[in-house]
Amino acid sequence: MMKLPFSTKAKEVANEPPSVVFSKYCAEELERRRDAGKAVNERQFQAAVALALERLRREEGP
Repeated sequence: MMKLPFSTKAKEVANEPPSVVFSKYCAEELERRRDAGKAVNERQFQAAVALALERLRREEGP
């Protein structure tokens, strides 16, 4: 089960596949980390997101 960020309401994402929701969440999380001044290896973060999205999309099917 995927946890949704607090700012996202379930009805707003009801029609979106999990990969889209996850992608949006990751983009927002990366921006939050930048704004907070937290050190983050962006290349590694993006690689991890890409791997997770590939697997999610495979599970979602065509």
